[in-house]
Amino acid sequence: MSSATVALDKGLPTNVDAERFVIGSILLDDSQFIQIAGTLEPGDFSLEKHRRMFKRMGELKDRGERIDRVTLANELLRYNELESCDGLTYLVSLDDGLPPIYNLDSYIRIVKDKSMLRRIIFASQQVMQRCLLAEDAPEEILAGAEETLLKLGESGARAGLANADKIIKEYTSDSTRWREYLFQRYVDIIIKESIYQLGKLETSLSPEDVDRCIDNVTTRIHDHAATDLNAFLFEEQFGLN
Repeated sequence: MSSATVALDKGLPTNVDAERFVIGSILLDDSQFIQIAGTLEPGDFSLEKHRRMFKRMGELKDRGERIDRVTLANELLRYNELESCDGLTYLVSLDDGLPPIYNLDSYIRIVKDKSMLRRIIFASQQVMQRCLLAEDAPEEILAGAEETLLKLGESGARAGLANADKIIKEYTSDSTRWREYLFQRYVDIIIKESIYQLGKLETSLSPEDVDRCIDNVTTRIHDHAATDLNAFLFEEQFGLN
């Protein structure tokens, strides 16, 4: 059996459980929506009912309304979509008994990665179709494929950073949610940059030295952010030069 046949038998890349966890976490705590919407869009969900739910959640958020089972069900009813989303029973199942998800970013990334894989597959199918039709020169097909894949790469990179303006409007600078968002989005980036800079040093460092340097950077990040979160967020070099 060829690899292509095996791939077709497996179906398109998806993780429905991760999608359920992401949507369910919003129903549990709608303040999560702005973080999730910074990376995901309705089209990133593999199931049509999940795409509809996430789109309606966004509309509720834009109007400044709460997002929960009742408001989402009502919003879906307005567009005659509740039944196509398997009704209120399915909505209840999304957050019923669901504990707080502390590693939500992991589930968001799973959903986004599966979405990107599906888009790459669709783009590849279009390239195959053009090749089979043989109506264009190979150079033109290659150029079109390269442009499509580059656009996919750019969209994936943009999705990695949430809209900071939306975060500022949603949370005050001294709120717990702001701090959680801040550290989720930026501390990891700064620490990785610190490791990269350490790797460029000619002098050899022991693991203990590396740990000490990273601890020092982390402490400076925390102290700076605690002093002025707004400045910390928008300073290009995070004020650590």
